[in-house]
Amino acid sequence: MITDLYAHRPEGVSSLERLPLKSCLKCAKPRQKILCLVEDAGFKPVLWEDHSHLLKQLAAKIFFQLEFMKEFWTRFAPHCAPQDLTAGREQASPGYYLMVARKKGGF
Repeated sequence: MITDLYAHRPEGVSSLERLPLKSCLKCAKPRQKILCLVEDAGFKPVLWEDHSHLLKQLAAKIFFQLEFMKEFWTRFAPHCAPQDLTAGREQASPGYYLMVARKKGGF
């Protein structure tokens, strides 16, 4: 089982990779790339569920628990301009997924 962030829009991945982030968001890959990596490792994906709504819930909790959202992003991207973070996030449209895979040739 794998659960992680991914990029809804493959064309926006390079904008995330260029950001000076200290976060898994920087490494978000498109769904097709993730599936290829899993298959190349000898597994066959049998389930993919998008749970991006949970990512939105987390962002809302963070926003309301911290005095300012800027404080949150300053921790993860201390050398990044807020407008660059916004642009990168919008271009890649991060999502959250759950995947189950089975070893190829297994039962």
